[in-house]
Amino acid sequence: MTAWPSVGEESDTDLKARTRRYALRIVRLYSALPKMTEAQVLGRQLLRCGTSVGAHYREACRAKSDADFVSKIEGALQELEESLYWMELIVGAGLMAEARLQSLYQEGHELTAILVTVVRKVKRRRRMRAQPSSRQLQASVADSNVSSPPARDASPAQRQRSDGARD
Repeated sequence: MTAWPSVGEESDTDLKARTRRYALRIVRLYSALPKMTEAQVLGRQLLRCGTSVGAHYREACRAKSDADFVSKIEGALQELEESLYWMELIVGAGLMAEARLQSLYQEGHELTAILVTVVRKVKRRRRMRAQPSSRQLQASVADSNVSSPPARDASPAQRQRSDGARD
């Protein structure tokens, strides 16, 4: 049986670890919110979307295709954007000081930038694969320059012109 990873165990560049730490920070923030109804309603929304980011990323890591991968990363991006929104409302409603949320809010923006870059790179790679290579283009141009044989029902004059074109 493998041991549970500790929060600081992975490197900062590991997105699985970063998204997990982001989720854990969201959980701690929710626990620190006032117990009044408004704070709990906004907090539950933040808790739901903020902890989903890492789940979406892990699903993307097991995607069966580039399209599936992009779709799951875009799901993580939607959850990140929503979590930023709920943090803005929590601060705007005076339920928690902006200074207390600032680094978590910044991490949400950084994760967004990273995932947007990942999506762009995958989409660019897919476009590059879909475009024919220069060798394929040269072959198709060469194929189009080869004249086709005359039609069977062509007149003798048409056949003669066609035969002359091949010489």
